[in-house]
Amino acid sequence: MVLKLSEQKKAPCNPEDVASRINDYNKKTRGVLDYYRRLGKVRYVDCAKGNTEVYTSLQKAVLPSLYFVIGPKASGKSLASNHLSSIAQMNVVKFDEWEKLKSKTPETALIEFVKELHKQPSMKMVIEGFPRNLGELKHVLLNGVKPNKILYMDATEGRCIVNSGAESTSESFKMFHKQSKELIEFCKKENLLLTIRNSEDTQIEELKRAALKMVMPEVILVRTQEALEEGIVGVIRELHSRGYLIVSEEQMEADEILRETKIGRELKGYIQNRERVPNPKKVELLKKVIYSTSEDRQIILLRYPNTVKELKEFEDNCCEIFREFFLCQPEYIAADDINLETFMQQKDRLTLIDSFNGDLMDTYRGTQLQYALIVGPVASGKTTTAKHLAKFGFTFIEMEALAEDIKKRLATEDNPIENITVNFPQKLEELKARTLGRKNKDEKFVLDGLDFEDPVSIKKTITALGPPLFYLELAYDPKEVKTRYMKKNEVGELSEEDNARIDKLIEDFAKTRGMIEGLLADMGGMTNHYELSADTTEEELERSIREVFEPKLVLLKWDEDMNEVFVNLAMKYSFLYISVPDLVKREVEQRTALGIELIQTRKPKELVVEDPYSSAHYENALILKLLKEQIKRAAGKYQTAFISGYLSAYKLKGWEATQEFRVMDELFALEKEVGQIKSVVSIVRGCFESVENDRVAEKLEVRAKPPPKPAGEEEEKKEEAEEVQDKIGGNSLNKLNRRG
Repeated sequence: MVLKLSEQKKAPCNPEDVASRINDYNKKTRGVLDYYRRLGKVRYVDCAKGNTEVYTSLQKAVLPSLYFVIGPKASGKSLASNHLSSIAQMNVVKFDEWEKLKSKTPETALIEFVKELHKQPSMKMVIEGFPRNLGELKHVLLNGVKPNKILYMDATEGRCIVNSGAESTSESFKMFHKQSKELIEFCKKENLLLTIRNSEDTQIEELKRAALKMVMPEVILVRTQEALEEGIVGVIRELHSRGYLIVSEEQMEADEILRETKIGRELKGYIQNRERVPNPKKVELLKKVIYSTSEDRQIILLRYPNTVKELKEFEDNCCEIFREFFLCQPEYIAADDINLETFMQQKDRLTLIDSFNGDLMDTYRGTQLQYALIVGPVASGKTTTAKHLAKFGFTFIEMEALAEDIKKRLATEDNPIENITVNFPQKLEELKARTLGRKNKDEKFVLDGLDFEDPVSIKKTITALGPPLFYLELAYDPKEVKTRYMKKNEVGELSEEDNARIDKLIEDFAKTRGMIEGLLADMGGMTNHYELSADTTEEELERSIREVFEPKLVLLKWDEDMNEVFVNLAMKYSFLYISVPDLVKREVEQRTALGIELIQTRKPKELVVEDPYSSAHYENALILKLLKEQIKRAAGKYQTAFISGYLSAYKLKGWEATQEFRVMDELFALEKEVGQIKSVVSIVRGCFESVENDRVAEKLEVRAKPPPKPAGEEEEKKEEAEEVQDKIGGNSLNKLNRRG
């Protein structure tokens, strides 16, 4: 509908009348908007922007979201398209069939096809087998049709021949690559291409999962301990203000029953018969909303799924849950209570919170910048500390280096670099471009060269970047600061003027420090605070940094059925839990660079308990690289890391096979490449074989119950054990086993 303004000039509106009309409009439409917002059908267009931006936003809101699927014959295009149709409820059009059905020539087909796309009632469509070349893509782009993504099924020639069952497929394979070479290169440059590799060993489920991720919105589950149920209201309010779509399965059931839809009548029947609504019905209900919204929208699921079974059914038939946030008190977690949270923690998809803060969710989603702030006065050792911290996976950014980059960019023949002065606002904009504009959302930064004697610039920096991951305060001695200043500036002694200036800088820093603490408290108080002394040697400083930021490794060795207990302990005491088989599985399924390397170097072994993702099948160097990346990501977040499933020597069947993996070799390699092993915990016949590290030991209050023994046998065994003990001479390990 086009609204035309009358040529007759109207009298200017009274501001009070305008405000009254807007309020009246909001009151009348709020209920309608709230209802359709819950269904994910509301699109927002900011009409305060320029005409071009408003037109583009309207086009995106009104026209269907398009996904093109390309690839050689028998590469898996139909498999991917049909799966998207089944799960994401998308309308699928096979371009070659449409072309034959409409009896169009190649010259007229594209023109008619564009017209058809503009008329489509479906809000999401998959076009299979289109475009066939760069010319076809450019034609639809010029006519206002831009795909959200182009899915490229990059299958090997061998896989295509196997799928089709015909050797002639080889010719069409070569023809496709000849015609589509320019198309694929163009799509890569325009960031339109999503590639799914399909080789001889690729599983069908992997292809389906990869295709679905193209249209899958980001879904986060929020659950709460029963005693804190009231806190969920604050969570909803906070998330709604940040643009999240809040989806409640209970609310959706009520809406469908009220509207008396087909599914609503079915739900009403279950309630009237006092039956539980089956999980498939709940998933069907949620799927309608989740795939009605755009794939770049963030969705919050409230309180559902509640069990591991419900979660698996939801993820198999709808979409993956990116992360769960569970609102609870630490004492709520019990070691022997195996539940949904245990499963999510094991998969590294759980965050426990005792109070809600939106910045925390943004951090885990990758929208919140992760950076470290090193706080200290002039010559306190900030640069040295920052360089050491860079070894833990932080990208080192020096403010003076940013200033030099700006100068080089602005320099001309008429205005040489030595004549250019860079001010703080310019440096801040450059810093924001380097950090907020990062391509890798997991990248962490450590900043050096900030002027801590200028509280205004520090406040602007923190406000622009958001709260830091942590701030590291360097304890300092004023005398040592002056000594360093002299060494840095190559002077034998300080003048009275220099002495007074350094004293003033230290005094100004103290004021800035107080301002930083107040600012971080106002921003939510979620930042960790560490203190270190830089008045030491570099070796001791690095050792101190390692003590603070490198998680201590605790290796776990036992049967798989004990994993859940230690997952819960990791939750309860804020330890990092790493399952090596789960890590390997994730890398392999996602076909990352490391995952492909793992697949290519896999050497199957005969195991006591078969596990296709066991570390025993893979090169130890790759497993260590995988662990090292995980530990680096955890730097500054966790003090202790449980590592399960690393030791391969215990998994192999047969004495000869175990000679390939020696336990001590694995331990030495882990300490050399990843970090210090604080302890190894092993459970044998229901007790701890060895536990070192008092801090961990006092918290590992776990005992596996042994099977019941016949009457009288217990005493005989006890006497026999004591007799053997006396003969061999007791040691701490044997005493621990006897007590166990």
